[in-house]
Amino acid sequence: MSKMGFINPTSIKLLVSIEQVLEHYDLLQGLNRRGNILWGKCPIHNGHNETQFRVNLKKNSWNCFTCDKGGNIIDFVAAKENVRVCVATSLIQKWFEIQTIAHPERKLFVSYY
Repeated sequence: MSKMGFINPTSIKLLVSIEQVLEHYDLLQGLNRRGNILWGKCPIHNGHNETQFRVNLKKNSWNCFTCDKGGNIIDFVAAKENVRVCVATSLIQKWFEIQTIAHPERKLFVSYY
């Protein structure tokens, strides 16, 4: 029996990649790529410098050198949507249809999509 409920932010970060989040916002085509690194204009503050925003796909992280922000996928959504981290976590859970299920033996919630 599945339902939407609280999900551990660590699980969200393991299940959803920064690349998926950027694709959700339709930002991938505006970024340059070399291996596991993406760079371009910052989508957080709508910057103009082509080298100010960096994404490390391997580390699942991002950084803007101009607005001095960075972090993981949850931090990105929180900054982009201008919401708290707990709201960003819920948005990601909804967008990527991450469900929680009760573990029958431990009565813990396990996430999947």
